[in-house]
Amino acid sequence: MKTKYTLLSFFFFSHITIAALPPTAESMHRIKAVMDSKEVYDKLGSVNWITSITETKEGYKLQSEKCTLMVKVERMPQTMPGPSQLSVKAGELHCK
Repeated sequence: MKTKYTLLSFFFFSHITIAALPPTAESMHRIKAVMDSKEVYDKLGSVNWITSITETKEGYKLQSEKCTLMVKVERMPQTMPGPSQLSVKAGELHCK
């Protein structure tokens, strides 16, 4: 009986420890992952000034003075508690 409660409490507390960050911290974490992405930088190049970042269903839309870049952000499987590991994939760059 004691083993049953031990396993039940382990199961309950293990789910609590992998909870996401608070909403503001999670959104900042995601935006930072996009901004730190080498793939995003390579697509935009060094001459594009980012004028807006808009959240979409799959990630973010980065708007520069002349171009738009869709960026997909996915949460990676997590083995330890803490901030989620994110995968950032830059889409096609569309310029005027």
